[in-house]
Amino acid sequence: MAPVIPGIGVSTFAIFTALGFVAFILIFVFALDRHHKVSIDELCKAIVIAFVSIGIGVGSAAMLDAIVHYIQRRQIALELSLIYPYPEVNVSFTMAGISWYGMLIGGLSSFAVIHKLFAKKLKLKLGTMQYLNLVALGMCLGHAFGRIGCFMGGCCYGGPTDSVFGVVYPDGAFIYRQCIQYGTDYCRGCLPVGTAVWPVQLFETAGLLLVFCFMLFAPKFGLLPKKLKSSIANNRIFIYLIGYSILRFLLEFLRGDNRGGIHELSPGQFISIIVFSITISLWVLTWFLSKRKIVRAVELRGLAAREGLIRDRSK
Repeated sequence: MAPVIPGIGVSTFAIFTALGFVAFILIFVFALDRHHKVSIDELCKAIVIAFVSIGIGVGSAAMLDAIVHYIQRRQIALELSLIYPYPEVNVSFTMAGISWYGMLIGGLSSFAVIHKLFAKKLKLKLGTMQYLNLVALGMCLGHAFGRIGCFMGGCCYGGPTDSVFGVVYPDGAFIYRQCIQYGTDYCRGCLPVGTAVWPVQLFETAGLLLVFCFMLFAPKFGLLPKKLKSSIANNRIFIYLIGYSILRFLLEFLRGDNRGGIHELSPGQFISIIVFSITISLWVLTWFLSKRKIVRAVELRGLAAREGLIRDRSK
């Protein structure tokens, strides 16, 4: 656990975040070239759309993080106002970090919208869902690298534990510097130096790698029925969103960093419920529309066959 590489002064969080972006692009490009055999022209256009979406995603990630922490500071100020007449709490709206859910929602939605608007104009061969399924693979692997960066930097840390899985960060680490004193003696999320915490970031990395391997290798697994393999390959985006929302909801119970909350739920759990619900609804809607399309095609084929038969008899 080293927030900064000794002798170089480069943030390990920044390094693993960069590796995550590289992993995303490599998986995205490899899948387009290997499995879909798109032209160089379409490949370049898809990469441009991906970079634009990443930029929008980073912006929305910073915005969501700022909103969450602004609400948190307002809650703290309200609580302290009941104890101290003039609580010393900064409740200004500032952008100082990023939230993965902001990246996920902003990046995916912007990619889908850009593709829908410009697919015909750019003469892109693959449909929106086909691209999003490839994006899901890249995002899942890139996200895993990013969480390793969180672990190295000490952010998004777990709560105190006596378990054998507990890790102790070095003196001066980010998680111990979060012992910020409000007012006179009111302390929020205080962790004394040397406290062992759950390595939540590594648990999340392991979970993401499992989801990634499932999405990548399950469609090639010989023992699975052909229909199921096809369904997994064609719905990777839904599998990623559902898998991650469940993983994040559960791991939030082990988180130790204070980000406020909505009733008994953390912001991450609240957003996980929303993402899970919307994804399930979209998956069911997509399945229903595809079934209707198949039924309609069969009906039209039958109608055309009957009309041809009637014409033959009239002759």
